[in-house]
Amino acid sequence: MTLNNKQEMILRYYRDKQSIRYISRETGISRPTVKKYVCDYESALEKAGIHKTSPEIISEISSTPTYDSSNRRLRLLTPEIEVLIHGFLTENHKKRLMGQQKQQMKRIDIHEALLSAGHKISYSTVCEWIKRIEPVLKETYIRQRYKPGEETEFDWGKVKLYIGGQLRTLP
Repeated sequence: MTLNNKQEMILRYYRDKQSIRYISRETGISRPTVKKYVCDYESALEKAGIHKTSPEIISEISSTPTYDSSNRRLRLLTPEIEVLIHGFLTENHKKRLMGQQKQQMKRIDIHEALLSAGHKISYSTVCEWIKRIEPVLKETYIRQRYKPGEETEFDWGKVKLYIGGQLRTLP
């Protein structure tokens, strides 16, 4: 919903004398939404108690639409899916304890497993549910100070370097 849509609905209702049902049909916006914005405009008129061209009313009609998404629930998340996600997270916990961090399922892997099992659920719903039930663990770093040459740290890996104008992979 954009600001222009909101203004258009209110102008069609008052200026063009179109019904809420007609506006809904023409714009493709649901009737309750059209009615909400028309009623919001009318309540702003009543609250101001002045004629329709006052600055307060103009600011009301030109304000951006607001949505209350705090009470939305995850519609496609069934108890069966919750049990499956809990099972995947339990397996991940066991793998972490056994030192198999690389073999854990990521959120995208869990989502794909649910889809392959025939469940219709979005990735964002899976992530939202995991975020709600999985504890957030922050990593801790201990600052250490060493004298130069006292300690050495290195990683086992391969490095690609240009030596003599030629790309080489070194262990």
